[in-house]
Amino acid sequence: MMKVILCLLALLFAACATGYKNITSLTPLKRIDGYQYFTYTSYADAEYPVYSREAEQARMQWLEEWLADFGYQPDKYEIISRKQKFTGRGPLGSSYDVYYEVKVPLEE
Repeated sequence: MMKVILCLLALLFAACATGYKNITSLTPLKRIDGYQYFTYTSYADAEYPVYSREAEQARMQWLEEWLADFGYQPDKYEIISRKQKFTGRGPLGSSYDVYYEVKVPLEE
């Protein structure tokens, strides 16, 4: 029984560690003048409100993890624009898709 519980906890931990990939995306757009441009799509809801500083920090952490996965330095990016689109209202409040245009320097 203990082995089953430990396996379930390990699976839960692994799912949480990469969970941001299920709720966000990073799409390459173009390369211009030594920069790669991306569209980063995230979300906002009652747990991660659209105008919350803490929620925005979480969204930026997820972006940095995506950038690292793509082989870029996660601390060298610039947000060019941010837009949100209302996607619905549920029992806990409103939800939004949040879109960012991101600029990242290409490594030489």
